[in-house]
Amino acid sequence: MERYFTVEEANHALALVSPIVSDIVAKMNQAKRIHEEVKTERERAHISETELLGKLRMAEKLLNEVEYHMKELESVGAMLKDLTLGLVDFPCLHDARVVYLCWMLGEKNVS
Repeated sequence: MERYFTVEEANHALALVSPIVSDIVAKMNQAKRIHEEVKTERERAHISETELLGKLRMAEKLLNEVEYHMKELESVGAMLKDLTLGLVDFPCLHDARVVYLCWMLGEKNVS
């Protein structure tokens, strides 16, 4: 069952949601950097197979952690819409229909 938030409830949930989203964005950026490093180093043949596998394992670990954090957000009732920007939607009932209260990492509150 989907949870519905009021603006006040969504703002209260930010105490939990904000650090989770911050971790997701940081880990996604880190995984992207590793991917780009591997791609560049493979093109130039400057990376050993052992080093390549180590970097790929690190990227996989980061993505597994992102998946775990996304499940944490789902358990709160929030929906992550953009992994890079940290855009989150909070479902809300307004006039008997579902609307979404948006928040983005760095903003002080949901309005």
